[in-house]
Amino acid sequence: MTNNKTNNKTNNKTNNKTINMTCQNALHQETAGHRHCCSIVPSYVLKDIADSNNIPEDVRLIAAKSLGHIAAIHEARTSAQGKDLGPSAAVGMTFAAGPTPKALYRTIYDAQQYDIDRLPGILVFKEDGTGQQSVRPPHDESAKNIYKHFQKIFDFYLTVFKRNSYDGKGANLDISVHFDGDPGRGYNNAFWYPVPRPGHSQWAFGDGDFWLMDNFTELLDYFASGGPQKAEDADWLVGEGIWKKPGGRALRDMENPGTAFDIPRVTKDRQPAHMDNYEDLPYSDDYGGVHINSGIPNRVFVLAAKALGGFSWEVAGKIWYDSLTDPRLREIFSSNGRPIDDEREQRRRSKDTFKTFADLTIDHARAHSPNAVTAVTNAWKGVGVL
Repeated sequence: MTNNKTNNKTNNKTNNKTINMTCQNALHQETAGHRHCCSIVPSYVLKDIADSNNIPEDVRLIAAKSLGHIAAIHEARTSAQGKDLGPSAAVGMTFAAGPTPKALYRTIYDAQQYDIDRLPGILVFKEDGTGQQSVRPPHDESAKNIYKHFQKIFDFYLTVFKRNSYDGKGANLDISVHFDGDPGRGYNNAFWYPVPRPGHSQWAFGDGDFWLMDNFTELLDYFASGGPQKAEDADWLVGEGIWKKPGGRALRDMENPGTAFDIPRVTKDRQPAHMDNYEDLPYSDDYGGVHINSGIPNRVFVLAAKALGGFSWEVAGKIWYDSLTDPRLREIFSSNGRPIDDEREQRRRSKDTFKTFADLTIDHARAHSPNAVTAVTNAWKGVGVL
């Protein structure tokens, strides 16, 4: 049994790197009945690697394979059906959690370098959901990382945002390591995949390419570790250490978008930090720029959190979380409750989403203080949205 002091210490260790990931999907809201497949590495990065003549051929092939897999799993956006992912927040309120589970229920699999058709793979660890583990923690290094850090992430969301697992209802966590697929060994990504059965979704982590990008459960290690940092002291990096070559500090720099990586003659961070540099892209390029243009709202969060001071999850994080779960955010990409399929209309509305989301964050900031409203408003003005 752990006491509250131990729990607080564990939650603090998730620090800003956990709340950072809350901001990553500010533009990823889906209408009810559709579930989106999210991957961590932008498609343009994998394309840059696959097209480069300055790296080994086998590394290029792994990038090309990973890029092809992204296209395949994104079909889940229109083909997979499921319920809405968790309850929505009322204005100015963090929603109450569902029934608190007696224990986190993790099920970890070894995908054994197989593709998505054979997920989840071979069972390596399973909890019984009562707090009593019927088997020992896994020995595989990747599975051990998953085992440790999903606990921290789960505890953080339950404690800070009162969210009981990813769906708000205590859903099981099904996770596969060593995801791959033919031809050749290696996979440069990690992703979440909607499994077409109630109460289940699938996380999968690749092993990298062993030359340019590292194992992606190492990415989770960086994401969930470290001591508590106040907003002004944080490095605001996401995916720190994933690059094995000089020029790559991380996958994202939330404070300074566009500076996370610059691998000479291979690939460069394209994230803009201001609306003046917003990229109006077709769906075929980074799925409309969802990874690229997220640099703008990411920077807003940093500016707001630093202006408010303290730990980023105390005020800024709760404002953003309540805004992300606000049902009004979904309305811009739907018509009469159904998703908008026309790409031209989607592109027209994409840029408008920034203003819609800005208004929501200001609305939710009013529940905290006038200083919060000022900090959030000034942050959006600082990137040219307001």
